[in-house]
Amino acid sequence: MGCDNMENQVLIGRVIGKLSNQIYRNIAISCSSTNMSGTQGRVLHFILSNNGDVFQKDIEKCLKLTNPTVTGIVKRLEEKEMIARVPSEQDARYKCLHVTEKGKEVINDDSIGDLEKLKR
Repeated sequence: MGCDNMENQVLIGRVIGKLSNQIYRNIAISCSSTNMSGTQGRVLHFILSNNGDVFQKDIEKCLKLTNPTVTGIVKRLEEKEMIARVPSEQDARYKCLHVTEKGKEVINDDSIGDLEKLKR
């Protein structure tokens, strides 16, 4: 009985892993038409979907990305004018990340809008 339970857990883990990989592939494909990587799309959606201030540390923690990775992504999204760094109202030393109108347009584009379905 114990072995069957362990085998089921392994099988479930593999199915979840395959599903996760497929979701990330679909995100990357959707983002490629907008000249963004899948990870950039995930970060853009993360910032937009969180009400209130979003800091770089929040992205690192929630998306399990390293500081240098998030720094590069934020820099590139800012260069593409999809996000803006805004001083925090509580402490101007901290920069909040906000999605710009251009970033919102990209997310609302049909090719990227499908990503909203994946969050549900």
